[in-house]
Amino acid sequence: MDTTECISNKQWEAYSLGSISKDNLAYMHAHVLECEICADIKEGIDAMANPSQLVQTVTQLNTSIDTKLAPKRATIRPLYYWAAAAAIFIVSTVLMLQVDTQNTPSQQAIRIEVQDTPIIEKPKELALVTPSKQKPKQKAKEYKKPVEIQAVPELMVVDENTRAAVDNTRKEDIVEVVVKSTSEQDDFVTAPKTAPVTVATEETKYLKDSKEKVSSKKAERSIYPSNAASNLSNNAIINQSLSSVEPSFKNTQKDSVSLKLAQEQISRNQYDSAHASLVPILSSNPSNPLFEEALWLEAEINKQKGNQEAYRGFLKRIVSLKGKYYKEAEALLK
Repeated sequence: MDTTECISNKQWEAYSLGSISKDNLAYMHAHVLECEICADIKEGIDAMANPSQLVQTVTQLNTSIDTKLAPKRATIRPLYYWAAAAAIFIVSTVLMLQVDTQNTPSQQAIRIEVQDTPIIEKPKELALVTPSKQKPKQKAKEYKKPVEIQAVPELMVVDENTRAAVDNTRKEDIVEVVVKSTSEQDDFVTAPKTAPVTVATEETKYLKDSKEKVSSKKAERSIYPSNAASNLSNNAIINQSLSSVEPSFKNTQKDSVSLKLAQEQISRNQYDSAHASLVPILSSNPSNPLFEEALWLEAEINKQKGNQEAYRGFLKRIVSLKGKYYKEAEALLK
């Protein structure tokens, strides 16, 4: 009866015995109007000839039902198991058949395509030249004239004038070779284009001019290494100056950030943090452009903290620098 979880068995038993409380009875009457199952149970109890025997009647019904259904349950369980196994077997076989039917058409189509593809034979190359029935013409034999043997002329007699002219031309050729060799050895000099010497008397003048040009070019060439060395030294000086400027620029930029941070911390009354921000600048060289500004802020910190001796000490250092805050520091010391 309590399967509905609306009214428990104890309440139904109390209702059948007439010992139910008024609150539970009122709840039961109100609930029966909404729940049909509980209404049927109440009507059954009311229809009983002896409602006080409700518990005994229910137990008798349960035992009779169990005795009738016990042998049937023993036979129903194996049948249920066999039916479930048969259903699983049937479903698996059906799925396997479906997979086979889906695969076979595609395989057959692949086989048909493979079988139907024709084998394409490459056409045989045609001969570019068709043989002609006519025989090739034979070339006519060339007729060579017989070589005529001429008589060897007699040795020429050379006079002294022609021999002197030949010697002069040889000397001119030697001079040109010497000048070309000297111009090729020099990397910075290109040999000037000159007309060939034709007169034997100009030989000495040409040699003298060429020697002077070569010596002047060699002198210029000896100058270049010193110029290169000076250029290298100048570059080294420039690099050294740049290397010294770069870190100083970085330090100045870093100090300006620290100084600005210290000013903000002083405005927020964070004097210890401001002092920590100013320590790197105060420990630097007094030539630092931000050194005096850092001294002025440090004096302000000591003034706010009540350190009069340190305050006056920083003002004296500012006066000794004679910079931006010189007059103000001097006035405060008075």
